[in-house]
Amino acid sequence: MISLCNSLPDDFVARKDALKAKYFPIEMNTNLPVEEKTEHMIEWYAASERLFNGVPLPMRELERAVGSALPELRDQSVELFR
Repeated sequence: MISLCNSLPDDFVARKDALKAKYFPIEMNTNLPVEEKTEHMIEWYAASERLFNGVPLPMRELERAVGSALPELRDQSVELFR
């Protein structure tokens, strides 16, 4: 959703996309042991948090982005909720 904010610097978006390109395949890899995958997910979270440090994000813009985003559920979410 935050990617929908127009005031984000281009380099922020590029670095965010690079993090996703690195870590998302790891998250989806069903062959990795949970312990190993968890370490990578913690790295991703920490790197994302560092990426946001110092990036101005006006509240109005964030509210607009959240309001216009269509939430996307992962595969088998319905089964999980049941």
